[in-house]
Amino acid sequence: MSTELPERVEHDSLENYRRKYPGGDKSDHTFGYKLEELARTIPNRPAFIQGDRRVTYKEFDDEVNRLANALLDLGIKKEDRVAVMGFTSIEWKEISYAVFKIGAILATINPRQHHRETLHVLKDSESVAVFLDDEYIDVIDKIRGDLPLLKYIIVYRRTGKEVPVGMLDYEELKGRYPTTKPKLDWKVTNEDICLFYYTGGTTGVPKGTVWDYENNVGLTKKNMGTSLAGGELIEHLSRLPRKTYEVIGGMLPVPGLGPIVGRLLDSKGVRRILSYELIKESIAPLALALAETPLIYRIMGGNWLIKQMPVSQLFHGSGWTGPNALQIGLGCTMYFLTTSHPFNPKEFLETVERERINVVFLSGNPFFLPVAEELERDHYDTSSLFVMLSPGALLTPDVKKRVLDKIPGLVIMDEIGTTEDLSAIPSIHTAEDKKFTTCVPVVGDIKKGVYKSQHPSRVINPKTGKDVKPGEIGEFIAGGCMCNGYWKMPKKTAETFREIDGERYIFVGDDATVDEEGRLKFVGRSGTMINTGGENVYCEEVEDALHKDPKVNEAIVIGVPDEKWGEAVTAVVELKKGETATEEEIRNSLRDEIAGFKIPKNVIITDKIEKTAAAKVIRREWKKFAMDKLGIRE
Repeated sequence: MSTELPERVEHDSLENYRRKYPGGDKSDHTFGYKLEELARTIPNRPAFIQGDRRVTYKEFDDEVNRLANALLDLGIKKEDRVAVMGFTSIEWKEISYAVFKIGAILATINPRQHHRETLHVLKDSESVAVFLDDEYIDVIDKIRGDLPLLKYIIVYRRTGKEVPVGMLDYEELKGRYPTTKPKLDWKVTNEDICLFYYTGGTTGVPKGTVWDYENNVGLTKKNMGTSLAGGELIEHLSRLPRKTYEVIGGMLPVPGLGPIVGRLLDSKGVRRILSYELIKESIAPLALALAETPLIYRIMGGNWLIKQMPVSQLFHGSGWTGPNALQIGLGCTMYFLTTSHPFNPKEFLETVERERINVVFLSGNPFFLPVAEELERDHYDTSSLFVMLSPGALLTPDVKKRVLDKIPGLVIMDEIGTTEDLSAIPSIHTAEDKKFTTCVPVVGDIKKGVYKSQHPSRVINPKTGKDVKPGEIGEFIAGGCMCNGYWKMPKKTAETFREIDGERYIFVGDDATVDEEGRLKFVGRSGTMINTGGENVYCEEVEDALHKDPKVNEAIVIGVPDEKWGEAVTAVVELKKGETATEEEIRNSLRDEIAGFKIPKNVIITDKIEKTAAAKVIRREWKKFAMDKLGIRE
């Protein structure tokens, strides 16, 4: 069985994705400008900390300038594509900002994917250079002969491997150039394209989401200013426990202030004053105004208010969007784990304790469950933690409870979001909640059919385009900050990004329902995507790979609930007559075909896969079949 790929064009123009904005010809909403603003305003504040390495904003800007000057000398110019392949590191950040500073476009590569997918990203993006962690030298060596446009391979040495002939050493290259700001023969503006963020395609082929500076920098900072005072936590202020307010008070630089702030904010009078309407109409606009001035850099962030640590990888939108918004909006310090992959919960908790981290980003049960287990195994001082975010993946209730039992002052926000859209729809819980759900409470106007968190969102009937009534299932669509489209995919762009009543929305393909109180609940994927451990896996891609096994007659792939992975990729397989195979043999047959995280965790061999009269399978029925076989309950 094969699935037709979405329509792609061989050649595309950036002009097809360029959007106009008021003041779009300025450069104040570019990453280069924001970094220079930070380096100028708070030069000695730590920008990044990874293990023993501590880099101030001034030092970081200097290193970015060195690399930017090197790229210019290599002949890389505005709108050239430069790819980066590696796990989270300070080098990854240096590379991205150097690319942005010269007006080139960054293309992201997930190093966990199959080498054929890496080849596709480099070809599709038309990258002229690629930066890679030395662990992936062999991967690039295998495919470089098929990449005629790729001129430069630049290796940053993480494991100490020698850089092969024909590749450039990152530190040696950068060290030959000055720290002066690069001189450009062109202007970089808010409307320029800055980023191709690659995400899974509808059949597993990565597709490039096209971003300009205004959507990724300007609106990000504005939304951060708004969300500081008027975002997701507003409607929950009245129910946050005193312990949480004590943690917030403890983030301020006055010893012993935490309990005082906790008692003050826990009082009924203050809670009554901190109404949603007051914050929305008065405090949020003030925060928005502050977010547009360097003043906020001086009074917030760094060692004074917010220390953040993204554990989600930078090549995922979940590791880029939120942490980047905090850094641009507040000038806070960003911490990285020394071992960014694989995740080490002990190192994570030791870092939280040692560095007094306040905000962390880690996606889904694959990260939260090991943290819960480590907290139950040993004691750590996590009293500095205010919020743990799970962007892009909803947690199971039992895992939330286990973490909150050990960190009573914590707020957990698990968010639904996509690489295509910076909007995030959160579910928020504290230790005092008696019930942990996967419903997403949102602030909005249920009578008007518009549900708002940070951004407008709706649930519509896909046939009529009208908003559904409470209790009805419809298609979830999101507004707000979103990419400009899919590179070389005009048809997919037109289908996914549409205007309704003058507002641009992204049709993300999720089914949802809304109750009488305006609480949003996601029902499932209307397509065939599985989110396992924060990675997207498309059923058709795995099915196609299974059908290449000469022993397989038919195969159905579905996702089933899993405590560790959120969803576990599961294959139901019908073998050809007379053939025999074990589950492990089936899995082994896929190792050269697809990335490791796409290989089914469960393989169920059955006598016959029944289809409908129209030769189709009903996935929800096979999901129930698989869950029954595996002894899994909803």
